[in-house]
This record gives sequence, structure tokens and C-alpha cells, in this order.
Amino acid sequence: MTAPSGRSDLDRLSDVDGAMAVVGQDVYASSYNGQIAALAAESGEVLWSREISTHTGLTADWNNVYAVGAKGEIIALLRRNGDDVWRQDGLLRREPTPPVAFSTAVVVGDYDGYVHFLSNFDGRTVARVRVGKGMISGTPVVMGDKLFVQSESGVLSAYIVPVPESASPAAGIADNADNADEEG
Repeated sequence: MTAPSGRSDLDRLSDVDGAMAVVGQDVYASSYNGQIAALAAESGEVLWSREISTHTGLTADWNNVYAVGAKGEIIALLRRNGDDVWRQDGLLRREPTPPVAFSTAVVVGDYDGYVHFLSNFDGRTVARVRVGKGMISGTPVVMGDKLFVQSESGVLSAYIVPVPESASPAAGIADNADNADEEG
């Protein structure tokens, strides 16, 4: 994704690192000393790239690509062109895990055992919960409508986003029509 440069082997490190994401026909990848890029799966053509260094990999949903920068900031880029959507620097130096898209949130764990749920719209923290006293070092896992997170102390937690039950709009209209008949 980027040509190696620098005097030492460490300076020239530019490997693809961490998880890649696939959405539709697009592949998203990151490298430690270089770039985040979108590639067309069928042709390999680079659709866009940004000079952002990350070593944790990235994730994507239908709108955005999410990554953790080298210093620990959480970054959301617009999936279609790579423009910044938001940056969250509240987790600097907390060693966040690779991000995962979950419902309407982006989720990361940290070195102190906390799981942070960030709004995928603007990056603000919408929830935070401590899983255990051990750090969260592995990437949280989404399976269906559940999020699983394990701490290094051995605690495994599962989360769901409850969906409120609502009456169908047609039922409300029918109820109002019945009331109007009784009044008339």
C-alpha cells in the first residue's frame, strides 16, 4: 500500500496490519506506517487512500470506515471517498482495541477493562462499561445482534441493543378511526 522508506528496518516497516473490511464490492485495508485505502475488489484499483498510520486494522459499516490511529484516537472516514467524518481523542494512550461496528455504535475495549461505545454519527461516547479488571486486548466480536467482549482476566460479556416495541402506524390510525365513529 505504501513504498517502504527510512534508514532503519523499523523506519521502513509498512506492512498491511490488522483486520481488513469488505463492504459490497469494496475492500478496506490499513498499514502501520502508511495508509488506509479503499480498493475495488474486482479490479484491485485504489478508489481512495489516506495517510493515516494504524496497527490495529479497521472495520466498516455502510457509511463509514473506522480505525484507531497510532496514538489511540478513533477515526471515522466516509466510506465513499475517505473524508474525515469525526475523530475521538478521548481514548489517547488507553491502547484501544481494533474497532468494531455494532448497531449504531463503534465499539473498542481498552487496557483498563472498559468497553467504549461511540456514536457512529459523531463519535461521542454513548456508553461505557467495565468488563473485568483485566485489559481488553482482543477485538470485540459481533455475531448477529450480539456483541461479545472478553477481558484478559477471563470475563466474557455479551451485549445487545434492545429495540423498543412499537405499535404499527396502521393500528394507531384504525384506533383513531374507531374513536371518531363513536364520537360522531
